[in-house]
Order: sequence, then structure tokens, then C-alpha cells
Amino acid sequence: AAAVSAAALAGDAGAAAVPEQFCGWLGRVAGNHALTLGARGGVYLAGGILPHFAAFLQGSSFARCFVDKGVMSDYLADIPVWLATAEQPGLLGAGLALQAWSERSSA
Repeated sequence: AAAVSAAALAGDAGAAAVPEQFCGWLGRVAGNHALTLGARGGVYLAGGILPHFAAFLQGSSFARCFVDKGVMSDYLADIPVWLATAEQPGLLGAGLALQAWSERSSA
């Protein structure tokens, strides 16, 4: 996987087909979830390999596949998508939630 990813990022067209297929699949699944959950406030992509090839993701079919839902395409086109690039977004979020809870409890 590491060799294919490195080759894709280096411009190898054959290797780039693999992350391109992944990005399209991710766009379809994320779009389906956004529709299912009514995610009008946005979709956050976090963790895993995505931060390592953010530029590739932006140039991929992700956005097209995200909104390609027939009559629901206009609905999805208005939903923002963000890529979280923090090293440990779950821990950062948990820390902020604990801090907010602590401040409410001591007030």
C-alpha cells in the first residue's frame, strides 16, 4: 500500500488509479451518509490516510461522487466538506469537551 501510494503521489498514472477509486468510493459513501443524517452543517473527514494525500483528494472525483445523487444533487452541493488534519482530532475534541464540562460544573 505504501509503495502504491508513493507512486501515485509521484505521478504514476497506473498507481494513481487506486487512490482515485478510493476517493470516488469515499465520496459516494460520504454523500449517502450526509443524505441519511441530514448533515446540512457539513461533513468532516478525519483520520486514516486522508491527511497524507489531501491535495490528491481535492483533485479527485470525491466531490463529483459526493453530490452525484440524482434529484438530491442540489441538496448535497450546498453541504460543506472539511478535512481534519490534526494528529489526534478525537483526543483534541475529547479534551475540549472535558474542559467545557469542567467549566460548567465549577460555575
